[in-house]
Amino acid sequence: MLRSSTDVEVPTDVERLPSVCDSAPDLDQVYVAHAPLLRNIALGRFRVAPAEAEALVHDVFATYLQRHADVVDIRGYLVAGICQASRRFWERQNRQVPLDESNEIVSDANRSSDQTHARIEIALMLARLDPRCREILRRVYLLGESPADLAAERQTSLDNMYVVLCRCRNRARDNATPNPETI
Repeated sequence: MLRSSTDVEVPTDVERLPSVCDSAPDLDQVYVAHAPLLRNIALGRFRVAPAEAEALVHDVFATYLQRHADVVDIRGYLVAGICQASRRFWERQNRQVPLDESNEIVSDANRSSDQTHARIEIALMLARLDPRCREILRRVYLLGESPADLAAERQTSLDNMYVVLCRCRNRARDNATPNPETI
């Protein structure tokens, strides 16, 4: 023991207290080995913005530091953690409400524009079909009538109506996709 100028004993052989980082299996190596993978998962699979992805990676490693003693498979734990963090990120983003009414007006205008565009597409697609299919699809999808009502009106079985509806949808799909030979 050394004596300081104030006569307070200061121990010279103080043992360093173990920190969380000391007991973790080469944290620097784990970070260097797994951080790019976690970033790529957040960016590629979940389409998180780069700045947000970096924050998520750090959050996952912070959680790993707290629970490293219980982790058996480091890679699996980290990958599951980034997937879960990315999902939580998007859940939070989807719950956010616009702060001002101008955003709502713009989104309502875009929504009505999208609906108008969709109705035009449907009208063009129906125009290419034979009259029977056009009428069945219009009544089921645009007017909201049930296939059971159409079957009763046409005096046919419900199963037969489903077959006719399926064939009409297939014709509509075939007419909606461009023919590669005509392009």
